[in-house]
Amino acid sequence: MSLVTDLIAYLNTKSSVTTLATGGLFDLTGPNIQNAILPIIVVSSDHEVVQKQGGPTALAQARMQVVCLSNSPATARAMADALRLVTDGFSGTWNTSTVVRWCNVENVADGFTPPAVGSDISTPDVTVSLIVHFTISVPSYS
Repeated sequence: MSLVTDLIAYLNTKSSVTTLATGGLFDLTGPNIQNAILPIIVVSSDHEVVQKQGGPTALAQARMQVVCLSNSPATARAMADALRLVTDGFSGTWNTSTVVRWCNVENVADGFTPPAVGSDISTPDVTVSLIVHFTISVPSYS
């Protein structure tokens, strides 16, 4: 599993999130996002390995972007608030494979997603930026 799919699996266990994101939770690179019905949550990530002078630490840091999209700005904000409450300060396991040492909300920003081709209506969104420190496996060189 990947960090993104593990976060999505974790969020799918949180009724405070799923009752608002009735259209589902999606990986940005997933195949079904184009046909999704709002409100939805879309997750993406980048990550880097954290190392010290003494060698690998078995820790990685990721910045995750979680975008809450809805036809209503109030619903997009409510989804972002629910997301913040279940991620900010979290440490534990997402799904069964990602050990999160520490997660915090870095930023929350209101915006509008540009309209699709053939439309003139923008979609309200709220983007929640997370910083996640998580455990990775370190290769053994013997």
